[in-house]
Amino acid sequence: MQLDKLTIKSQEVVQTAQRIADRLQHAEVDVDHLALALLEQPEGVVRPLLERLGSKPDALIAQLNDELAKRPRVEGSAERYPSRGVRDMLQAAFNLAAKMKDDYVSTEHLFLAALDGKDSAFARIAREAGVTHDAALKALQAVRGSQRVTDANPEDKYEALKNTGAI
Repeated sequence: MQLDKLTIKSQEVVQTAQRIADRLQHAEVDVDHLALALLEQPEGVVRPLLERLGSKPDALIAQLNDELAKRPRVEGSAERYPSRGVRDMLQAAFNLAAKMKDDYVSTEHLFLAALDGKDSAFARIAREAGVTHDAALKALQAVRGSQRVTDANPEDKYEALKNTGAI
């Protein structure tokens, strides 16, 4: 896995997930921390995508925060390491990017991979809200068309789509 192949927004998500785990004093960063960072990302593609699917991002955020608050805390300022689930999710995101013929892993790849998380609260909460990998992929393909992620800042291109109401 080449982490330099994450887009700028994806790198921000990983850093934000680390800060969330630190703030909550969790032992490791897992898929749910990354999913929360994706949902909370301003100017990201995930919130508009969820809205397009008829889901309420703020409701998902509240449920995910509730789930994260129930987890055990660790005292001290130890460094938080990625869980096995995060490593698997990142690998799945890289695989999705390759399958979609994208050069970089963007936030939508991370989002789709998070929806597939077997043990994550986020995947369960999303399914309960009617958000599935297949539905999200179809919505993304409708928005994105044949556009590929060929640089580290593709979200600027999506701004035009947002302004036209496509997402």
